[in-house]
Amino acid sequence: MTELSRLSTDARMVHRMAQSNGLDLVDLVRHGRVSADDISDVIQSCGRCANKTGCKSWLNAHHTPVETTPGFCRNKPWFDDVKEG
Repeated sequence: MTELSRLSTDARMVHRMAQSNGLDLVDLVRHGRVSADDISDVIQSCGRCANKTGCKSWLNAHHTPVETTPGFCRNKPWFDDVKEG
């Protein structure tokens, strides 16, 4: 897998995790709640995850907003902070 392809996959997973948390990343940036650099950091963190298969399964099973990000997510603290903030 090329670096660009991997980044695209990671970005899609972050987008889906945000949606499952009831978050719209574009809207968050537009309103200054997070920066594009914040999202880039989250995507890079996602790229270092060792549980992509488990995450994809979880995302496929959760199409509506959830109370909290799953504990296995490397970005759980970030998603939870953004939801609270």
